[in-house]
Amino acid sequence: MNEKIPYLVGNASLKSELCIEEVGEKISEKLFGGLKFIGKDKKIYEEVPAVYLEHDIMSLRIILQGFSGREEDQGFSLGIFPFSASYIFKGQELEHFRVDGYLTLLLKDALKDVEEIQVIDQRTSKK
Repeated sequence: MNEKIPYLVGNASLKSELCIEEVGEKISEKLFGGLKFIGKDKKIYEEVPAVYLEHDIMSLRIILQGFSGREEDQGFSLGIFPFSASYIFKGQELEHFRVDGYLTLLLKDALKDVEEIQVIDQRTSKK
């Protein structure tokens, strides 16, 4: 019997008047040792601006993207996704684990002193 391979994915929502590069810089300073978010010119998502951490962490791609909708809902989403899982675990069954709540709590704690960014807690619909 093959053991399922954990496949971590997560998203957290943020609000800020800062541009995507500034939000990325502040998040990176607090969580990723100052690694740069890059790739805005690559337009990885057609509909919204997006940047990704210049180095994957343990094969996880960290992506910061804008999202749109009603003006009061505009903000950002920070996501983590297995980037190389498709070839590292080829042919093995993957078991998805959502870490949205963990990522939200991590960001809330790391950014608690950064007034320009509010972390939206989707679990309670509170900032």
